[in-house]
Amino acid sequence: MDSASVPDEEILTTIADVYKEGNGYTLDPHSAIGVAAARKARKPNATDVPMIVLACAHWAKFPDANRAALGEQAASTLKIPDELASLGTMPTRVSQQPNSVEKVQKFIVQ
Repeated sequence: MDSASVPDEEILTTIADVYKEGNGYTLDPHSAIGVAAARKARKPNATDVPMIVLACAHWAKFPDANRAALGEQAASTLKIPDELASLGTMPTRVSQQPNSVEKVQKFIVQ
């Protein structure tokens, strides 16, 4: 098992690199951290071994990061899926719960 840290600048660079290399595929910042860390962890003589990174979120949640990584023009061409675009218009429910494990568990069951 390996680990790596990824500074903000490298996150944005990874988003931009994958966008260019991946024919417009856009990473979210969390997934970009995974890709950058995987690239750091890859052994130099193991480039033929597949490396899998699971996406953690959707890029549409991070418009500021998209603009910073891709530039205003490229970021403005990204199409937010209808399912995500409609989330802001859907009804929401809020229920404040007390600081009690038992009461929160009962609420979840309910």
